[in-house]
Amino acid sequence: MSVRASYGLFFDFANGQFFINSTIAPPFGDETRVNAVPFDNPWSGYPGGNPYPITAFNTFTLNAPYLTVPYNMPATELHSWNLSIQRQIGANWLVSANYVGNETEDLWVSTQLNNPQFIPGTCAAGQYGLTAPGPCSSTANYNQRRILSLLNPAIGKYYGYVDMFDPGGTQSYNGLILSVQHRFQHGFTINSNYTWSHCIGDYSQEFTTPNVGSGYQDPNNRRYDRGNCFLDRQGNFNLSAAYELPRFSNHLARILASDWRISPIIRYLTGAPLTITTGVDRALNDNTITQRPNLIAPSAVRNTGPNGFLNFLNASAFTQPALGTLGNLGTYNVFGPGIFEVDTALSRLFPITEHKMLEFRAEAYNLPNFFLRGNPGTLLSTPTFGQINTVYNSNYALGGGGGPRVLQLAGKFYF
Repeated sequence: MSVRASYGLFFDFANGQFFINSTIAPPFGDETRVNAVPFDNPWSGYPGGNPYPITAFNTFTLNAPYLTVPYNMPATELHSWNLSIQRQIGANWLVSANYVGNETEDLWVSTQLNNPQFIPGTCAAGQYGLTAPGPCSSTANYNQRRILSLLNPAIGKYYGYVDMFDPGGTQSYNGLILSVQHRFQHGFTINSNYTWSHCIGDYSQEFTTPNVGSGYQDPNNRRYDRGNCFLDRQGNFNLSAAYELPRFSNHLARILASDWRISPIIRYLTGAPLTITTGVDRALNDNTITQRPNLIAPSAVRNTGPNGFLNFLNASAFTQPALGTLGNLGTYNVFGPGIFEVDTALSRLFPITEHKMLEFRAEAYNLPNFFLRGNPGTLLSTPTFGQINTVYNSNYALGGGGGPRVLQLAGKFYF
């Protein structure tokens, strides 16, 4: 038996694309874009032809967006530790149990500094940009309700979105990995593992370029957007095996059944965490992307039954928040459907002469022909909310596609 433990401290720094939206901010970020241009004359469809040298626009425009990077922003750091116990059983079996944990600090995310403030009640024409009496807060007067405009309308009108990268986010991961291996002996080999894990963290902008108005919903409360991590798959089982039929003594059986190799791959993966969003700006804070509704029922998942896979989420379990408020539903705290995949290969080498062989191979993907469900719609304001209209499709290296059974036959001649 062997016992191993380790600890590591790692640092990461975002690549240049993370800052792409800060490079086009005024007053020095004028940008010229030309799409689908012909190679021989790229400026033929651009008004006025070749725009170089660039003529800058007004240095400062009204309600301009700004995305700023604090000086001395710390690099993201990861503390990682693990404990592993392995034991050999007999000559060919190996079992192991591994605990893996890590803590990520200084995660970067954008946050608003000049977000619109909700003003309750009814206002007269001329107040907060209103052209007629009506509600003081609406989607039409974001800029007039921004913090800087309320403090000093004459100067504040030049500032729209004013966002800043905030390096204060954290994430924690803890996982238990159990594995069983059998070396190839007596015609078979097995490699299986099961991971039980959980990741919790603050809202982060993985796999995307931060845009203004897309960070924390409540700039004063980072924990409001804390929940399960974006890639939190809490259960993951994998098994791969190979079994080779023996050479039979009977002549006919030896010709028909000997030396076939069966190689199944079995996988079970729990559902992905989902964030239910309102689809409309109920908070009237000009940050619609991640606004979440209220949860008013004990369970958000519907009892689908054998044929009710389309209605996976219970729409009546959610309501839109009151105007000017944020919902009580957490982020990434509803889980989609899991998947169960079985792929199998059957192969055999047929010797023809001493140096010539023919290999036959048959492969079956999704052998049981299960319907591998994709994630349901998560936009509460749409008629397809909660419905599953797609098959499972892997992103970010989480597995294969989810189509129907696929059979593939192949032959190979060796000489």
